[in-house]
Amino acid sequence: GRTYASALALRAVTTDDFSGGACAAELLKERTGQVDGFSVLGGPVGDSRSVQRIAGFLAHAVGSRVVYADTWYLEAGLEKAPVILNGNPAGIFACNDRLAEAIIAFCRTGGRALPPLVGFDNAPVAERLRLTSIGIPWGVMVAHAADLVAERLQGSTAAARLTSLAHEPVLRLTA
Repeated sequence: GRTYASALALRAVTTDDFSGGACAAELLKERTGQVDGFSVLGGPVGDSRSVQRIAGFLAHAVGSRVVYADTWYLEAGLEKAPVILNGNPAGIFACNDRLAEAIIAFCRTGGRALPPLVGFDNAPVAERLRLTSIGIPWGVMVAHAADLVAERLQGSTAAARLTSLAHEPVLRLTA
């Protein structure tokens, strides 16, 4: 049976959402030449990914305006797009690429200029839209996870270890 000691041997691979949000702030500051006046379109209130991404962004862009979408999906982003854009932000950080897609769609259908925009996840929609995004390093993450599984299958009982990977900014110019 399982023992308490074997439970302590769990290992995990993750990413640091806080540093990803910080990276988004630095990208917007670099792209705009501004240090403030930004807005954030966050995911659901209380979602730990959104909370950490926003906290990282705010640590580097103090005073940015935050608006929360009810879900991570395009439709929720479309509901909040007018609120975000009403403030005429110098740039926008969307806490995932579907929310960024909503900002782009709203601007295109309304004939409105799109402010500088950074998404998060580097989902396929980001490539299609030519969206700069804070990418999750899936290849590296899968390789680390596969190594952990192989070690475990070979009987490893090494101490617990959490590997936190840095995000990969993917720079594109939204058309």
